[in-house]
Amino acid sequence: MATSGSTNFTMDMNDIIDDALESIGKKSPNQTAKSADIVTCKRKLNMMVKSWMKQGMHLWALSEATLFLNVDDASYSLGSTGDHCTNTYVHTTLSSDEATSSTSLGITSATGMSASDNIGIVLDDGTIHWTTISGAPGTTTTIATGLASAASSGNVVFAYTTKINRPIRILSGYRRDINDADTPIDFIARTTYADLSNKTSSGKVIQAFYNPQLTNGTLSVWPTPDLATDVLRFWYERPLEDFDAVTDNPDFPIEWAEAICAGLAYRIAPSYGLNSQEMDRLEKNAVIMLDAAMGFDRENTSVFFQPDLR
Repeated sequence: MATSGSTNFTMDMNDIIDDALESIGKKSPNQTAKSADIVTCKRKLNMMVKSWMKQGMHLWALSEATLFLNVDDASYSLGSTGDHCTNTYVHTTLSSDEATSSTSLGITSATGMSASDNIGIVLDDGTIHWTTISGAPGTTTTIATGLASAASSGNVVFAYTTKINRPIRILSGYRRDINDADTPIDFIARTTYADLSNKTSSGKVIQAFYNPQLTNGTLSVWPTPDLATDVLRFWYERPLEDFDAVTDNPDFPIEWAEAICAGLAYRIAPSYGLNSQEMDRLEKNAVIMLDAAMGFDRENTSVFFQPDLR
C-alpha cells in the first residue's frame, strides 16, 4: 500500500464557506457560491474566530515579546502604534564614541539588521534614542534622526523590524539584563497594582499589571526601570488573524478544520431559515467538533499548585 508522503493539506476561506453551505443544503458540490452568500459567510466566520479568542490558550497563538524599557517610565503602550515592543530583536554595541546629532554610527555588528528597521541607541544620559536605519546597515550604519545627545563606545544598540499587535492576555514574564540573565517577574491584579504606595520608585522591575483596552494595551511596571539596558520579555496571547480574501488560510492548525466548518455551518443556518430540528443537529455537531479541537489544544505537561505565601 502506497501513501502520499505529504502532510500539507489545508483549506482556504473559499473551501470553508463551500463546506458550510453544503452542510446546510444551500449549495451542491458542483455549484459556485453566490457573492451574497460569501459576504454573509465571511462576516459570520470572522465573528466566530474573534469569539473563539475568549477561550484563551490557543497554543499556536502564544508568542514571546520583548519590551524595551525606559528609565523611570512606569507605563507602556503595547500594540502596532504603541511603544517599542517586538517579537524578535538583536543587540550590539557602539564601536566608537558618537557626538550629539551624529547620524553615522560605528557599531560592532549589523547581523540581523535591515534597512528601515527600528534602532535604539543607549545614550550616555541613560535614555534610549529611537530612530530608523537608513540604507543597508553595516559596521558603519546611517540613522534617520541624529542622536539627541552623546553616546560612548560600548553603549548598547537594539534593533528590530515590527511592533507586536495588542496582546489579548499576558501570561508570564521575566526581566532580562544585557548579559542575558533572566529574573522572573510577577503579573499582578489591577487592585494589587493600585494599592502600591509609590508607583514612581526606581529599581529593578519585579511586578507588572496589564490592561488590554481596545486598540493598544497598557502595561504598568513596578518599580520603574533604573537601566535602559534591561528589557522585559513576556509570553502573551496574540489576536487570531482575520479572513480578508477568499484565498486566505485559517490562522489555525489544520486539526481545527472540522471545527471551523461545523461552527460556520451552525452560525449561518438561521440566515437561511433552517428549522429547529436542523439547527439542533448543526449545533450538536459544532459543539462536538469544537470540544475535540480544544481538547487537543493543550500543553502535554504536568500542572503543580502551591500556595502564595506572600
